[in-house]
Amino acid sequence: MLLALFVAGAFPLAAQDTWLPPAAEQQMAAQLVERLSTISAPRDPAAAAAATRRIVQAVRGQLESWTARGALDKAPSFPLLKMPGANDRHLDAMARYQLCNLVLFRQFESAADAQDRRVGAFGLTAVTLAVAYLMEPFVAAGGSPNRVEAHLTGAAMERVSREIQQKADLTAHVERQCEPVVGELLSTAF
Repeated sequence: MLLALFVAGAFPLAAQDTWLPPAAEQQMAAQLVERLSTISAPRDPAAAAAATRRIVQAVRGQLESWTARGALDKAPSFPLLKMPGANDRHLDAMARYQLCNLVLFRQFESAADAQDRRVGAFGLTAVTLAVAYLMEPFVAAGGSPNRVEAHLTGAAMERVSREIQQKADLTAHVERQCEPVVGELLSTAF
């Protein structure tokens, strides 16, 4: 996942001119091609690669048009969940976006309908980009990528994730809360 590369420092944010360096953009597009290929093999792999790169660029443009403040404000809220707080608005927003990835991954992996699986794949890409986008201002303000990883993968978030996966009403709640922002992230991609 791209987020893991940012957290691991493969694309150090402070050393880049942009929050999404070309290599990371290419990797996101390649990951999307790979996911879509598990649903149906592309007839033209080069065209599929170009199309997924345009999708990544469109989501990137959408995020940049929002600015970091907009990405913070648009992070879904989950009134039925007790989210662990990080005492940092960027980390808290990243965690909320990450919960969207939980249900999107399930949709991508498990949906019976190929179109639903594709929507899950596109959504995973868009939400991962949103999390990565919020890392830049967090790190610029002195935050640590290790702190991001610790918060997003820590025991408290794991408990919330398990609860969502075990209770259909909470799964549906997360899906409802995530749908508008995922739709907005992808609105210029197609």
